Amino acid sequence: MTFTRTLAAELSGTPVRLQVVCPGLTATEFHLGDGATPVSGERRTHDEGGMPPEDVVTASLAALDTGEVVCVPGLTDPEAVTRLATAELDLRRGSGGRVAARYREAGAEAREAS
Repeated sequence: MTFTRTLAAELSGTPVRLQVVCPGLTATEFHLGDGATPVSGERRTHDEGGMPPEDVVTASLAALDTGEVVCVPGLTDPEAVTRLATAELDLRRGSGGRVAARYREAGAEAREAS
């Protein structure tokens, strides 16, 4: 998601549009096999449910039309994507050049114990 958001920002103002789709469980044959042999391709819904592929595509295209870079077709609270991006930014900001105090203290204790 971060890569797609970053690339979309870099390409803003160009004719190129980007989107990452996070569909969750989708009702396709993908999960019906173990990956060792091809599946027949029959259309079945999983025991756990799953969104029909047509709905995933519809949501993705609608989101693309409205400029959404991150599309989560079943997400009812679009602000969750904003909160995730904010949390990711906070994590990147914490990647400074110094070890956080909680780790310095734990590291000192570990060195003393050994």
